[in-house]
Amino acid sequence: MSDETITIPKVTAQILFDALTTSMDFGSGFLDSDDVTALRELAVAIGVDPATATPGEFEKDYPHRFDGETDRLLVARMYGLSSVIQRISVNRAPYTTIEVDHSRMPDHVPCKVGSWGRKCLKPETDPIHQEQP
Repeated sequence: MSDETITIPKVTAQILFDALTTSMDFGSGFLDSDDVTALRELAVAIGVDPATATPGEFEKDYPHRFDGETDRLLVARMYGLSSVIQRISVNRAPYTTIEVDHSRMPDHVPCKVGSWGRKCLKPETDPIHQEQP
């Protein structure tokens, strides 16, 4: 990225910001870390909450509110500690048996902010949960 500076009207920046963050591709994996950083900087420059410029897969990397997951099966899935051991149909209804490795479960309530496969997982006391104004 160049160190050159250009000046554009705020309304133009807002239009570009809106086009990117409301695009059907936003959050689809087409942005990388540098893109998200630039988009968050643009958000601050135009007076918008940078969280609106952060796709789900990157939310865990920036300050956010703690949103704890207490469902033990979902926690096991978040940590990759569960596996399907049997799928059957009982009276035409699907029935799944899941095995959980309880010995490796975390000793804290993990944060579920983020997208599947890229969850925060940190405890409420982690500094990333000190949301910045």
